[in-house]
Amino acid sequence: MRRTTRLTDALRKETGVPVMQEWDGWDGLAARPEAGLDGVGASLNAAREFEIINEMAGPVGTAFRRTAPTWMGVTDLRLSGELTVDDALDRVAQAGSQAVFVRSQDPEVWRRVASTEPLSTPLTAPQTLFFPLDARDPAQPMVLPGNVLWLPAPVAGDRLRMGGRYEGYTVQEQDGIATVLWSLAADTTVRIVHDQADALKFYTPDGTPIEVKKVRRGVEMVLPSLPIIVRGSNDPIIPADAFENAALKVNTLLTAVPTLADPDGREQVEVTAALSGWERNPGRASQAMWTILDRMLARSAPYLWRSADSANAAQLAGLVTRTGSSSKQVLRMAPRFGGMAEAQFKVTTRIPGNHEVWVAASVPSGAVHRLAAQFGEIVLGPAETGISGYGQGFAWYKLGSVNLIEGDHQVKVQFSANPGEEVLLDTLVLAPMNFRPDGPRPPSDWMDGALKAPANR
Repeated sequence: MRRTTRLTDALRKETGVPVMQEWDGWDGLAARPEAGLDGVGASLNAAREFEIINEMAGPVGTAFRRTAPTWMGVTDLRLSGELTVDDALDRVAQAGSQAVFVRSQDPEVWRRVASTEPLSTPLTAPQTLFFPLDARDPAQPMVLPGNVLWLPAPVAGDRLRMGGRYEGYTVQEQDGIATVLWSLAADTTVRIVHDQADALKFYTPDGTPIEVKKVRRGVEMVLPSLPIIVRGSNDPIIPADAFENAALKVNTLLTAVPTLADPDGREQVEVTAALSGWERNPGRASQAMWTILDRMLARSAPYLWRSADSANAAQLAGLVTRTGSSSKQVLRMAPRFGGMAEAQFKVTTRIPGNHEVWVAASVPSGAVHRLAAQFGEIVLGPAETGISGYGQGFAWYKLGSVNLIEGDHQVKVQFSANPGEEVLLDTLVLAPMNFRPDGPRPPSDWMDGALKAPANR
């Protein structure tokens, strides 16, 4: 840090111009005010317009959170695919960039850049709505109506569990905690239970107040498919039917597969506490019920769900904390000088037959093909393209399928690392079914009909 500060000061004194640094992560120098930098740069390699705002999310979020005046620029824009120069320049300007350097081997691109007008950036920075890094599933960087940038940032907050109809998160603001909610369908009428409903204020991302209808013990409103902001409570604001949905699923598991869902009776105690807590604090009781359901799903589902912290053995790997992961701890597979890192899991299959093998992990760009799973002499991989991304760079990768008999098996998740590379392994799943990942959460879509099958009891 001292070297960076001295270098920054020397460059500024010698040249008389602002000193920027390309963004180097949320914990990097570009995000730290003590580095003395005047701005943040973004290096982009984009083939489509939406990829620009996605790649600019970190640099822009860092620049807009700085208290000192900050330059924002795209220091290296490499065009690919069908993305035109004009579309790319319009998009980086909309995201708040004040300058852009375009890299290309095409003389026509050079001529187009040379003849273009200056970037039509606004005189003031666009409005921003931040979401915690852990909420990057379901929240996604984008431009919301009113030219509001929806961006990730290292702010305090939590992703909310509300089932398949709604999504949202809490976020720490200067004056307290706000809840951001939206519906996954078209505009949906919801009831929100709260003992101090008069204190709740609802806004669109650009600050426009939203009218709501007062009802007994709460309010009724139309929840849109774009995010709204709820202020006036430091507790999560949850639609009432989200709690009811979780309670119904919990009751279904306790009734249909009690020995799997609640082998020692502890979950029933937690369920009773969550039900009684609904009257005092609906938001927190709802999240408690979803947490209970996630634990039950991990034990009861036909798929086998193993968090990284349940590995029986690890080679050149160790546990580290990562919020936003399935169990808050992940296995860091990072041989210092390169080589094969692996994690070994013991799994017990209840349903014989073909199983899809999935892992949730944060994998370096270009290294996915070196991720594999081994069952005895059978090696599965390379991984397919990651889907259902979440948190700080995690995604789900399907490694293939394997035929397993009922009983115990040893599984090794392996990563052949180059020096300096690391994989953060979050979860291993073996599924005797078509598995559809849902970020860090055990999916519950199998429950509708699968519980009637005797093999799953």
